[in-house]
Amino acid sequence: MIQPSFLRHFGTALFLLLSVSVDDVNSFLSPISSRELPWRGLYPLVQDDLVVQSLRRMLSSSSSSSLSSLRMVASSSVDPTSRKTLSYPELERRIVKLGRSGKTDDALALYSGVDRPTVRIWNAAIDACARARPTRLEEAFDIFENAAHATTTEMDSSTATILKPNVFTFGALMNACSRAGEAKKAVDLLRSMEKDHGIAPNAVVYSSAISACARSVPPKPDVALQLLKEAVEERQLAMNVVGFNAAISACAQASDWENAISILSRMEEAARNNPSDYLVPKPDIVTYGTVFAACERGGQWKTVLKYAESMQEQGLPLDGLSIMSCLHACAELGLAHHALRYLNTMKSVNPTAPQTAKLERFGARKPLSGPDAVAYHVAISACARGGAWKEGIRLLDECREVTGTPANVVA
Repeated sequence: MIQPSFLRHFGTALFLLLSVSVDDVNSFLSPISSRELPWRGLYPLVQDDLVVQSLRRMLSSSSSSSLSSLRMVASSSVDPTSRKTLSYPELERRIVKLGRSGKTDDALALYSGVDRPTVRIWNAAIDACARARPTRLEEAFDIFENAAHATTTEMDSSTATILKPNVFTFGALMNACSRAGEAKKAVDLLRSMEKDHGIAPNAVVYSSAISACARSVPPKPDVALQLLKEAVEERQLAMNVVGFNAAISACAQASDWENAISILSRMEEAARNNPSDYLVPKPDIVTYGTVFAACERGGQWKTVLKYAESMQEQGLPLDGLSIMSCLHACAELGLAHHALRYLNTMKSVNPTAPQTAKLERFGARKPLSGPDAVAYHVAISACARGGAWKEGIRLLDECREVTGTPANVVA
């Protein structure tokens, strides 16, 4: 099932080893692009002087014994996991594990050694590109195009493999577009699913496309809102909170607080008056936090505090970032005692990794573990504007004790 790369190019390797020095071979191989993955099998051979010398000595003996010896030497220099004959499920699991561990090169090298990959293995390789830091968007599309559009005239007919993509293939590609912030490419891919491949996009694909609009530079809130409307109202897809939060995030990135609040209001109304409406999810902590960010950028400080109260009424706890938004609002409005209350709330916050739909959020800011120097500074500013100078002085001393930041720096 796996054809090791060092065997595919074994003749070339012998030619190089016999003709030039090790340094010359390394110089020749170094500019080879990462897409020519089969060449990587040569590196273990040419980087070991003992292997090179052994190969040259063996070639002077009989050809039959040399070939056997050559294979033994080569196998000692290649990772055994790349030689071992693996089942397709095991190959898929290994590629997925490597991709999720950040070992993208190893995942793609393993994929390149598969003679006839299945769709699931193909999807795993694309997903590994999507999870790379930074995202390998071009490689993901290259892997897709090479397998989806390959023809027997381009490849040896005995090894030609043309794969038919499924919704998970497009989900992995769309995730790559999302992480790369490529909104246009995401929308183009979304449109081509049905037009060119006859596959209807599901809620996950739409959520990733909307997320790409939020991460785009500049953000594309209009496109995100259109995609959300298309998914929920036209296709009647049960979008989870991830897709709605992504649309709100696109609005927040563009300082479009009106549309951010409009989406939140729709979610609140569905939760309150029509909880059986599976198309519109209930807002979560991330939903409110993203709306806070939109209101901050739009200078809607009273609205920030309004929705903070709404969160607490629904039993949703304020996290550190949400409390920072509230502190900024208090400072702008000169609400000293409100600021002190939120600062005390921050002291009891239990930091957890930011999650949406019980999944950790990619690229999310780290949670605050308690008041830092910035939080104290904002609370002191609220006290100054609210005329609570005694409380402000007390916070200066407290900040020095808690954070170690000198009072004159905080002030």
